[in-house]
Parts: sequence; C-alpha cells; structure tokens
Amino acid sequence: IRYVFDVHRDSVLLEDGTKTRPVTVANGKIAAQIMTVVGSNALGRWHPDWEVNLEFAAKLQARLNKDYLGFARRICLRGTTYNQEMAPYSLLFEVGSCGNTLEEAENAAEILADELISMIKNGW
Repeated sequence: IRYVFDVHRDSVLLEDGTKTRPVTVANGKIAAQIMTVVGSNALGRWHPDWEVNLEFAAKLQARLNKDYLGFARRICLRGTTYNQEMAPYSLLFEVGSCGNTLEEAENAAEILADELISMIKNGW
C-alpha cells in the first residue's frame, strides 16, 4: 500500500455554536474548501517519514490553489500521527465543515480526487 487517504468532514463552530461553511467557487460551482492534516512525531510518537507526507501535502495544496484559488485551506500540522506512520503518502483530508451541504462536499471531493489521481499518475 503506497497511499492512504482518510476523509472527514471538519467540525468548525463559532463561540455561539454557529456552524461555519468554508466555501469557494470551482468549475462554476460552490465547493467546500478542503484542509489537509499531516501528523508528525512532535509529541514523541514514532513517525520517521512524516516529512514526506508534509511535502506531498504541500505539493497538493499548491496545485489545488493554483487551479482553484482558495480551495485548499492551510495545512494543519499536528503533533500526533493519525496512523499516518503505517504507510507512506498518508494524509487526512477535512472536506468542508459540518456547515457545508452534501453537494458542496461532493463538488470538493471530486476536485480533490482528480488532483490526487493526476499526482499519482505523474510519480507521486
């Protein structure tokens, strides 16, 4: 197994409990923004290749934002591993938030999948 992708929907709430709805326009449609979460060994967990995942995430983010301005939110680098140490090129994706519609999340997931396919076919 060379790639492992864990797909979630973020839960971003304001202090008053209001659900956020991070969106952008891509291909003429409203799409949820995505955020990539990269684990590391900062809190003492064994994860020797976390920097490979970070490089992969940074390349993906740059490509997505080049084609779809504002589509990819900043990378979230965390001090735990999220089991990303189990396979190289393992990433966790937050596709939108609990405030996004299913259609917005599906639009985003399609764009994300297409970009991942392109990167994988071209040697990542």
